[in-house]
Amino acid sequence: MKKGGLILGILTIVAACSDLPYAEMPEYNRMLPEEIDGLIDTGLTAWRTTASIEMGASCAGCHAPDALDLAYFDYNDFTLRRRGSEHVSRKIGELNASQLEDIVNLVHALRVKHNIEPKPNREFRPLQPAGEMLSGKGGSEIDKDEALAQFFANKGFRFASIPLLDHDEAILQKQEWLKLDVRQVPLGVSLTLWSEDPFYGTEHASLSDWLPALPVIPKPEYEEKWFELHNSYLRKPTNENLLSIFERMEDWTHLPFDGTGADLMKEKYKAMLLAQHDFRSEFTGVEPSGILLEGESGHGLARTFREIAERSCFHQTTAIELPAELLKRYGPEEQITEQMKGIHEKWLWKNWLTDPGSFYNNTDGDGACSKETGMTLHLAYRAAKSSMEAVFGSADPGMPFIPVVFPVMENPGPSSLLIIENSYRMFLHFLLDDLAINNRQISASEIELKKNAVMKMNSNFERFSSEFLEENRNLALGVINALDGL
Repeated sequence: MKKGGLILGILTIVAACSDLPYAEMPEYNRMLPEEIDGLIDTGLTAWRTTASIEMGASCAGCHAPDALDLAYFDYNDFTLRRRGSEHVSRKIGELNASQLEDIVNLVHALRVKHNIEPKPNREFRPLQPAGEMLSGKGGSEIDKDEALAQFFANKGFRFASIPLLDHDEAILQKQEWLKLDVRQVPLGVSLTLWSEDPFYGTEHASLSDWLPALPVIPKPEYEEKWFELHNSYLRKPTNENLLSIFERMEDWTHLPFDGTGADLMKEKYKAMLLAQHDFRSEFTGVEPSGILLEGESGHGLARTFREIAERSCFHQTTAIELPAELLKRYGPEEQITEQMKGIHEKWLWKNWLTDPGSFYNNTDGDGACSKETGMTLHLAYRAAKSSMEAVFGSADPGMPFIPVVFPVMENPGPSSLLIIENSYRMFLHFLLDDLAINNRQISASEIELKKNAVMKMNSNFERFSSEFLEENRNLALGVINALDGL
């Protein structure tokens, strides 16, 4: 027996008798690079082998092209076998138990090849800003808003500590908003785990994770071409090669179900591909998804996250259609409806975190699902960054300034109030600038949009217990008068 085969045999025996986590199974680290590559090649064959589950799905239909997402998290061998055993079958492509071991070895080999220190799969939430969630002292929505306000104040931001009462201060605070990295600002919103697992309780029988509940399957006539796209991407995981997968997905693949839930799962598959690409960039040094996500200069794939949010909004009033066995897995209809509310909120935040300008001009929130959170400051923060990013961060000098103004659900706490009022007053100063400086013809519809935004701000001003109420009123009325004079 060749050396590699002997080692593989020993590892299979050890793994079969153990559910130890990766860190306690060092044998893979002792293998030669060519042996690691051999495990990866063998594992990829198993990874793409279809089974009876979902009418012929392979692991690649819901996961990264090479299982890197499983390697990225600390799934131990017991978990990989437990969950993988659901896919082993005697039909379709006949994925067998031996190939399941090939997949276990594939996961370990990827960790060794890329020197991956796996993330805790039941704690780490991809895209969670700053890697943690704000809780606030009491855990209420107002407490979480105040914790966010305190975060900004502790970082020394002017918009969280100095009242904005003149145009010069508006300029300074605008620059702060433009420089702000939203990925480093913790939120009181908990984003989703990579994969939920009912093994840990019925509360984890959820559709809100990153992985689709229905697989994307290559059409028989395109299967070879589809996986060659995967191979090209794995050999050179660039944005361009990732985009090639997206561009062929509609024509070369299908889902084994055509109910209303299929579109939601197709979008989740796209989101999964984007996320695993960013995992990969951490270890390979290739460009992250960046420009693919941006709406103005890139391809706008952050819209995928928005699509997930909007489809989940639809399914809050219209029951989602999925195969009967899946509906049974995820609970009664009312439980799934509650899941859809959570999906809407969490994926809207993901959309915004990947493309902060994406909420621009969305002055009415999100229609029937606009009240995705009652956290006042969180919405004002999102609105301020969106407006500044879309207009002043845009390469288009003719971009009209129409501030995003989300509804205020409750009276904000004192620290939150300063930030909200500052952002509103900043908006109003720049609306006046837009009217005074911009020489382009302003349409009646744009005037109406601007006026509606100002009236919403003024209405919110009236609800605040603020020492600057008179200044707020005068500034808002001044902008309304200027608009009426056009």
